[in-house]
Amino acid sequence: MWLLKDVKGKIKYLKPGEILQFGRKQSDIVLANDTSISRIHATISVELNLELKSSEMLSTCIVKDAGSKYGTFVIRDEILLKASKEGVKLKPSDKIKFGLQQHIFTVEYVHLVTGTSRMISSEKSKLKEIMNCIGGLVTDCHDDSCTYLTMSSATSTNKVSFKEI
Repeated sequence: MWLLKDVKGKIKYLKPGEILQFGRKQSDIVLANDTSISRIHATISVELNLELKSSEMLSTCIVKDAGSKYGTFVIRDEILLKASKEGVKLKPSDKIKFGLQQHIFTVEYVHLVTGTSRMISSEKSKLKEIMNCIGGLVTDCHDDSCTYLTMSSATSTNKVSFKEI
């Protein structure tokens, strides 16, 4: 799951398949009071990786400049990368700067992989539906790649004991 954080700490969760638009007016995120921001300045989107492996990042976050006059930039390890219409694949902790002033956001990635225990198939299906909406993965394996264990009721099992260790 990817999230976007502004300089004040406000968080926006980025859902797979949605395109978030940045601009001066009528955008998902309005960057007001800055003449260096275009009406439609840039977009950011999250795409699910087709070959999901629980130990890898489950999705890719991409920022694309929409042909703005003053640009969209990614700051990574103190290096400034200019975003194009084709986009830049973001990495966790990248900063995105829009225009000339201080419209800076940080992207973060939260690895969401949950194993299940003692869940009936309808519960697993509902859980998979929810996790797909936020870019997470439900798996039957219970190794170090799992970040959570989901159960329909609190019961002590070997899987629970393993996750506690």
